[in-house]
Amino acid sequence: MTHQFTCSACAFQIRSDDDEELVNHVREHADEAHDMDVPPDDIRDGMEEV
Repeated sequence: MTHQFTCSACAFQIRSDDDEELVNHVREHADEAHDMDVPPDDIRDGMEEV
């Protein structure tokens, strides 16, 4: 199942069939682009099925 996550602070968007990969990339983006530490559960809550 493919999921998508869109950053609420910028135009970053990611899509993946692997939820853990998606979570890891979003956490890396949040840290590098916004100096934020986002909990994995918050990312999973924001994922959309596509």
